[in-house]
Amino acid sequence: MRFLALALPWLMLWGCGGGVFPVYHDWWWGELGAPRGRGELRVRWFRSLVSAWEGAYVPVEAAPPLFDEKRGRLYVGTSRGELWAITFSGTPLWVYLVSGGVSAQAALSPDGEVLYFGSDDGFLYALEAQGGKLKWRTELRGALANTPLVTEDALFVVTVNDTVEAFDRKKGEVLWRYERPLPEGFSVTGHAGLLWRDGRLITAFTDGAIVAFDPSDGRRYWVRESAADLPPLERPGIFRPLDADATPVYFGGLLYAASYSGGLYALEPSNGSVRWLRKEYTGVVGIAAAPGERLILASSEGGLICVRAKDGEMVWKVQVKRGSPGIPLVLGDKVLYTE
Repeated sequence: MRFLALALPWLMLWGCGGGVFPVYHDWWWGELGAPRGRGELRVRWFRSLVSAWEGAYVPVEAAPPLFDEKRGRLYVGTSRGELWAITFSGTPLWVYLVSGGVSAQAALSPDGEVLYFGSDDGFLYALEAQGGKLKWRTELRGALANTPLVTEDALFVVTVNDTVEAFDRKKGEVLWRYERPLPEGFSVTGHAGLLWRDGRLITAFTDGAIVAFDPSDGRRYWVRESAADLPPLERPGIFRPLDADATPVYFGGLLYAASYSGGLYALEPSNGSVRWLRKEYTGVVGIAAAPGERLILASSEGGLICVRAKDGEMVWKVQVKRGSPGIPLVLGDKVLYTE
C-alpha cells in the first residue's frame, strides 16, 4: 500500500505538531484482504498500516486497536506517527498525524466523545472522537507504552521512564506527577500499565517496585520492593533485570503482579503484603485472569503458562513457536496471544 497523495502534506506537517485529514477511499491504496485463516479464526479483512518498507529494519507496530462500539469504528496508531480511524468493515475515515510513533492503545472518555493517546516524542493528545479535531496537547515526561486510564474527572498515564502523571481531562493541565528514579544499567523493553481498583491507582516500575497511589494527589499508600526478594548474584556482572513490566491484575480479592527476575506475586491490595510468591515464573510480561480461578501468564522465558490463582500451581504450559508471547487475551474458554 502506498500513500502518494498524502506524501507532501505529511512532510510539511512533521515540524508543526500534527494535523487531521479526512481520508477518501481512493487515497487508501491497496485492496481489502481476502478472508483467510483456519479453524475458528477467520480473517474478514486486513489493511497494511505502513507502506512498503525498503530499509534494513522492519517497523514493529505495537499499538493495539481501540474499538468504538458507539460509532462502529476502531482507532489504531502506527510507528509512522499516525492515528487512524477505521470502520469495522475496514474503510478509513480520518488520520491524525504527529511527529513521533504511536506505540500504545488510545482511550476514550466515559461519554465516548474524546479520544486520548500518546506519542513516542513525549506528547499526550486529546481529539474529538467523531472527526479527529485537536482539543488539547500537553507534554509528557516520556513516551507511552500503555493506554491512558480515564475517569470522569482525570486522565492518568505512566511513561516508559517511570513517571506517573495525572491530568485534568478537559483542559490537559497537570494535577500531580510522581517520578521514580530509573535503575542503572539495562532493562527489559516495555512497561507496566495502570490498574484502578477500589479508589486506588496501582502500577509497577523498572526497578521492580509495585506501588499503590491515591489518585487524588499521588500520595503512596504502599510500596512493594520486589528486588528485595531476589537472592544475591552468584557472580558479579550477570545481567538480571529487575523490571516489573506486567500490568497488575486484581482477581478474586488479591492483586497479582510479576517481577521479570523474581517471579509471580499474590499481594494484599490494602497494604501490599505478600500472600504468596512463585519464583519459578520468570520473564513474565503479561497477566490475564481466566475462568475457573486461573491466571494466564505470558513469559518470554516460559511461554504461555496457566496457573491456579489461589496458590500459583501450574495447570498447563505452552512454549510458543517463535519469539515470545504478547499480553494474552482470554475469551471464554480460549486464550489468544500474539508473538
